[in-house]
Amino acid sequence: MIGYIVDCYKELSGSTLSSLNVMRCTMAFGFGYAVTPWWNATGTQNTFITWAILVFVFFSSWIPMYFWGKKLRIRSKERYWKQVEAGIGVHN
Repeated sequence: MIGYIVDCYKELSGSTLSSLNVMRCTMAFGFGYAVTPWWNATGTQNTFITWAILVFVFFSSWIPMYFWGKKLRIRSKERYWKQVEAGIGVHN
């Protein structure tokens, strides 16, 4: 993810990486509050099976990006450059 952001969105990579880090830390914080009660309620086996399915679905996001990622970047090109010109997230 980080490599993709830095390679494809160089001008906005600083603010994007900051946002990504905030999301990652928030998820890590919330993990303990969500998983422990879930684990206690459904048991180890059901928790791990459900978690494995969720991880598979999220990690499979590379498949649509492989086929349609370039088209999506081309379609968002104008909006991207408007943000860069407006100075949103640009750190000099």
